[in-house]
Amino acid sequence: MTEKNVPFLSGCVLYLLLRKAALPDASPREHQDGIKDEHKNPIFMSDLVYIFTGVQTAGSSSDTSNYREGKIEGSINVPFNDMAYISAFDSTVTERYEEALARTCKFVKWHLNPEMRGWFVKACLDVIENDNEILDGDRFYVRGDGASITKAELRNETVFELQPFLLGVLHFILLHRADCNYLGVPTLDANSSKVKYKERQYNGHLGDAITRTITVNLYTKKDYQAVVKTAVAPASLTPSEDAGDKTDDEVINGSLLRTSEALASVFGGISTPKINTEAMTGVIETVAAAAKAVTPDDQQKENLMQGAAAIATVLKAQRHSWAEQIRQGQRQEKAASESETTEDEKTATEEDPGQEGQKTTIIQQQTNVIQNGDNNINVTNNGTMNFNF
Repeated sequence: MTEKNVPFLSGCVLYLLLRKAALPDASPREHQDGIKDEHKNPIFMSDLVYIFTGVQTAGSSSDTSNYREGKIEGSINVPFNDMAYISAFDSTVTERYEEALARTCKFVKWHLNPEMRGWFVKACLDVIENDNEILDGDRFYVRGDGASITKAELRNETVFELQPFLLGVLHFILLHRADCNYLGVPTLDANSSKVKYKERQYNGHLGDAITRTITVNLYTKKDYQAVVKTAVAPASLTPSEDAGDKTDDEVINGSLLRTSEALASVFGGISTPKINTEAMTGVIETVAAAAKAVTPDDQQKENLMQGAAAIATVLKAQRHSWAEQIRQGQRQEKAASESETTEDEKTATEEDPGQEGQKTTIIQQQTNVIQNGDNNINVTNNGTMNFNF
């Protein structure tokens, strides 16, 4: 490593950015009214160490000053170079992520100005993406579900949550830069000014190099399993509609529509994964070329046509059977729902007469069509049919 690497991600650089994003101390007038400063450097550093160790200490002014100026790698009061603590912290992040994240959430609530979260994340991204000592394959635990992403992937991210992001950056520094705090001094000097006996003042332009739009939210805990369990079906999924007066096509299409709406309701609460379309381009082109090169002979075409016609004939014949199965299922669900509603209302009346009963209705419908080999077709819808052409 070289001291000329600017920007360089180290503990003192992160501390500078955190201080810029911190809530303001009390004003002189507030001091006269007896309001104490809650964000002074020793307290601020002690609570940052709390994320790392899980222990809150009294703090030390001299150790805090020396660390944030890049003069020391750590101390008893600022143990950012203590390998035992680092190993324990790494295990917490990789194995019990929610514990470390909970401490980070407390620190953010205590000290950081939520209005500065966008600037803070962009400034850190600027340092990370332009620090040539950080390899594209180096990983950061910046996602709220505890997953890590590489520096290369980080360049394409546009949505972050403040607390997981801070935790991931701090973890990287402690794991990979525990003995490199002094190498961040040139970055401090390039982005801040220091007057003797006064705190260093940030005056840089970190974050300007990040030209993509960045959205930074505050972390909220997500229970994806609960999303599925508690998904409330829209009104059209309730079995109160009388399917007996509808045609077979209306019954089947309505069932398929309700199934789609249920899936949309569930998956709507889950974040959409980012797809690397650039990496897929070559694969798609290769598959397309291979498919283009394959031309079925006349006999194969005839077999395909006969198979498709047979499937269409069978599906048409089974249409009424399927519609009847759907009608029967809806009648059973309606009866079960009415029974559950009566029981729920009874319970609600006993426990709290002012509360109305609540219920959740889940409708399941599944149709599978599977081709095994060249000729065999398997169609499943609460039953199985096999065809061999």
